[in-house]
Amino acid sequence: MKYFKLLILLFLLIFFYGCKQIQKPDWALSLDNFDYCLNLGEEIVLDVNINDYYKDQIIVFSSNNETIAIVVDGVLKTKGVGETEIRISLQDYPECFIDIAVIVTNWEADIPKQVIEWVKTEIGSDMLMPGFFPVKHPEYDVEIEYESDNPEVLTNEGMIFQGKFDIEVGLKITVRYKDYIATEVHNIVVAGYAFVAIYNNFFNQLPPHRKIIRDYDIKIENLNDSYPDANISWRSTNQSVFTDKGIYHQPFDDTSFLIVLTISFPDQGASREFAVEYLATGVSIYEKAQIVKGWLEKQNIITDILTSDIELPLYYNDEFEAVLEWSSNKPEIIAFDGKITPSNKNELVVLTCKVTTGGANSFIKFNTEIPAKMYEDKWEAIEAFLDVIFIDKIETQKYTIAGVGPSYTAYNYGYIPFYFNEKSNVTVDLLPEDHLMRPSPGENLERKYVVIHDTANNKPGSGAEMHNRFIKNPDRQKSSWHYTVDDELIFQHIPDREIAWHAGNEEGNYYGIGIETCINPEVNYTVVMQKTAKLTAGLLNRYGLTLHDIKQHYDFTGKECPRVMRTNSRWDEFIDLVSIEYLGVTNFSDVQFIWESLSKNIMDDTGRVFNHPGIETNVSFKVTVTYNNETKEYTHTSALLPPRWS
Repeated sequence: MKYFKLLILLFLLIFFYGCKQIQKPDWALSLDNFDYCLNLGEEIVLDVNINDYYKDQIIVFSSNNETIAIVVDGVLKTKGVGETEIRISLQDYPECFIDIAVIVTNWEADIPKQVIEWVKTEIGSDMLMPGFFPVKHPEYDVEIEYESDNPEVLTNEGMIFQGKFDIEVGLKITVRYKDYIATEVHNIVVAGYAFVAIYNNFFNQLPPHRKIIRDYDIKIENLNDSYPDANISWRSTNQSVFTDKGIYHQPFDDTSFLIVLTISFPDQGASREFAVEYLATGVSIYEKAQIVKGWLEKQNIITDILTSDIELPLYYNDEFEAVLEWSSNKPEIIAFDGKITPSNKNELVVLTCKVTTGGANSFIKFNTEIPAKMYEDKWEAIEAFLDVIFIDKIETQKYTIAGVGPSYTAYNYGYIPFYFNEKSNVTVDLLPEDHLMRPSPGENLERKYVVIHDTANNKPGSGAEMHNRFIKNPDRQKSSWHYTVDDELIFQHIPDREIAWHAGNEEGNYYGIGIETCINPEVNYTVVMQKTAKLTAGLLNRYGLTLHDIKQHYDFTGKECPRVMRTNSRWDEFIDLVSIEYLGVTNFSDVQFIWESLSKNIMDDTGRVFNHPGIETNVSFKVTVTYNNETKEYTHTSALLPPRWS
């Protein structure tokens, strides 16, 4: 009887456990992405996950508008321009579904119209001087044609033959890009030479940069010598900053105003008015802050590299009085009072000074580098280095990659920055010495900077190999750079010490090594960053530079580049990667590191997560370190945080 009761109890346990196992789950279908922005003709595989409970079910795809997009055998195919929704459901459970939004664009079809607008801006609606119409676009490979309806006044090329007075001409602009064509008639007034001569003589009395900082003795009497039949007058639209007598009254803030020149020939019934904008410069809080910055720089308090505590001034009372408040983006490295606590790797720190005077304030920034903490014992230094790499929490990222093509969403599933003491594998394929984009063959210029860019080319296929072919094409805009990096290859196009046209100004071009990072959809951009960091660290070491000498294209021209790092807040992450590589190449070239993932179903032996389980989990790894014929093993476990996009 006792055994019989036990059998019944066992049966009930199995029954209830089985019932629990076959309960309907909370979800049936899942997908990583629910929004797609695709170009016409583009296709993408929909990686739909189905719960094991429904594993025998057939997945059904239906489109709200099949003229825009459909799904065939799990592949999302674009058919037309517009927006639609795709419903993904189960054949026997239609109530189990997910919807995805699809936007299909045809950006190439809009290029001719965009170029026409660019041409109109370049040409303008008034032509005072002869010139040539643009026949090439700086970004797109288009054909641009012009047809003037009065070639005796305005030629198809942009040369003008002025009459004494204004003549309006219709200019037909045609732009061809692949199979797309756009045409528009743009009306241009070819200014009469009488008006142009008076205009030039009048405005030549004022500064060409159009900033007023003093009084001007403006005369119009002598303008009548050549054209005595002309009536000439001028006026200022803001008498409080610049009077009609040319007297400048400095405003507190910069103030824009117009100088209006009116010319008429009463006998001919012809008149014209020219309005030119000028800026009456004022004393701004920004300028005062820059005065304070110059004073601080003369004090030489904050240098490019700091190795000891500094005393930060709290007041300025030279040309004016100001209160100075300090803050740091890494207070654990440099506190607001100037106390320095080095970490186990080199750190770039931004010190910000808030300048307050007259009830207004402005901010000035100082970049400085704090070298890594020094250790006398090599094994102690190695372990400190490993502490930098042994991060406790691995974060994921969802970010946007924008460029000349359609923007797309990319994912970083997480990584640990393993260090391998090996040099970057660079394919040297230099431009010929007579190539137009290699302006100084054989030059041996000083290297002051490593300048980071991204290609801005997020179209499919735009990897390092494609750019290596592209840079060799002489028939393009004036640009060149030293290296191109994707997640597999690095190409060198120009020797390090030669000029390349990449930074937008002479300082960056002459003294900076330009690196272009690839952002095409096929690359793992996180890997691109890691490979670029190793290359950058090697260049810093080779030319005696430090983290402080790494620049963005933005630093020279204000251009939003490298756009992906800047807009997705990954620049500091990149600098940290360079810092690890730099510490490794400068301090541990005689040390061997062999890494092994102990969570091989999640992370590979390079430290990159390739299979995120979707929830927080632990990953472990091991490093075998050999130095001076002695070998030690270290293991570490990190928490892999849940995906930010879940």
